[in-house]
Amino acid sequence: MRGEPVRVAIVGCGPKGLYCLDALAEAVRGQQGRVDITLFEPAPTPAAGLVYDPAQPGYLLMNFAARHIDAWPAKSGRPSFLDWAATEAPDRVAPDGFPPRRDVGRYLTDCLALVRRNCPRNVRIKIRPRRVTGIARQGARWSVATAQDSTLFDEVMIATGHQNWQGTAEGGKVFPVRTQLSPERVPAGSPVTVRGFGLTAIDAVLALTVGRGGAFDDTGNGLTYRTSGQEPARIDLRSRTGRPMLAKADLSRVQLPQGFEAATTNLAAAIAALDTLRNIERELLAPICFVVDDLLGRMPGSTRHWLTDWSASLPGHDDIEDLLRNSRDAATGVSTPDIPDLLGLTWRAVYPALVRTVSHGGLDPVAGPDFRSLTTEMERIAFGPPPLNVARLVALSEAGLVTFGRLSDHSMPGIDATLPAASAVDPDGPVSGLLADGTLRRNDFGTIAIDRDGCALGLNGRAEGLSVTGRLTEVDVLGNDTLNRSLHQLNDRWAARVAARAMEPSPAIGAHQT
Repeated sequence: MRGEPVRVAIVGCGPKGLYCLDALAEAVRGQQGRVDITLFEPAPTPAAGLVYDPAQPGYLLMNFAARHIDAWPAKSGRPSFLDWAATEAPDRVAPDGFPPRRDVGRYLTDCLALVRRNCPRNVRIKIRPRRVTGIARQGARWSVATAQDSTLFDEVMIATGHQNWQGTAEGGKVFPVRTQLSPERVPAGSPVTVRGFGLTAIDAVLALTVGRGGAFDDTGNGLTYRTSGQEPARIDLRSRTGRPMLAKADLSRVQLPQGFEAATTNLAAAIAALDTLRNIERELLAPICFVVDDLLGRMPGSTRHWLTDWSASLPGHDDIEDLLRNSRDAATGVSTPDIPDLLGLTWRAVYPALVRTVSHGGLDPVAGPDFRSLTTEMERIAFGPPPLNVARLVALSEAGLVTFGRLSDHSMPGIDATLPAASAVDPDGPVSGLLADGTLRRNDFGTIAIDRDGCALGLNGRAEGLSVTGRLTEVDVLGNDTLNRSLHQLNDRWAARVAARAMEPSPAIGAHQT
């Protein structure tokens, strides 16, 4: 057994960093090996980070149902988000509803406090509110550098999440919205363009409207908007294609067709049984479209034809408003689901099986481009905003305050609310340098290559002691943007490996501090 603890750095402590911390603390519980863990997180609220900042406004919502949010492994006996919310936010959370992100941030912050309070005696946890600027191999260990100093660690886990995810807004970032999208930054009465049509873009629109004192009234047949007079004169929501994100259905209200659960269960089993996904059309898309056609009583090929047309479409304002209105109604049970609605619901139902099949080498690189094209469209169709936010967009459009369309050479500069691709790397962060020196390499899909327990793969093989989790590994590990801890087991396998290392004899290596 080691005479000294294994020194572990977790770089980035959003939800993924929290999961790594908890997995490691539990993996060494009851054994004699010791672990010292340092969390590097510059955000003021570790575990919540910037995305789930507890200080953000309540109108910024999750697009993930409350019942699926759980920071713990199954049957851990510790509180899920719904358990926590029963006493902390009883009036704001329904199981199939979409809670405010700030409440999820409060939950994650409390989970971190619980891990620290209940960690075993052979684990020490320290939080450093510092941004890591570099990571480099030094002998058998790893030097983790900040602007202030550098420290040696035996194990480093990179869990930094979205790279520069905030975007920019004429001299600032989109988040925190209260300061970055304030009237001083985006003056009332002036037109503004929001670039992007994803969840961040919708947050920006809400910050410029309800965040400026506007209000939505429920008429019983949708929402209407009451202006405060502090909004921009017009908000032009623009993206490359104009195709919007459709409403993510509230499963407690949507009218599912008879046989949906049985059909999607069988479909998921067929996808999970694939050793390798090689032909996207034959093995994935055709079976999904067949199920949707069958459940809706449509002619075979109807769903596939719709998806082909959708993927080539460049809708204008009126078409986009109609798409949003129709998806709002289907997502809330006002109307029965049509092809796009049921296609999204079916994709969501089989997605966990797809994650298990595709992750860690289950996707043939030859099929990669087709898979990426399909998942890009299904992100819009299946994983869009909550119905309330779609209803808000429709109301703002009907009020003449928001317009929809495509980016053009004549679009005004404005708020960049797009997210970098998973393959994008912060040029000033540690991953950039590790790629440059070959310690890390990209996989066949352009993201960071890792093995099944998260160990980084470089040009010369495994980078022992250096691991990566989260969005940087997307496709190699599918579906990283989730708060459902049971969807992936990578962090638990990493923790088991580090815990086993804590039981090994100590190497004869010098000091840890440089």
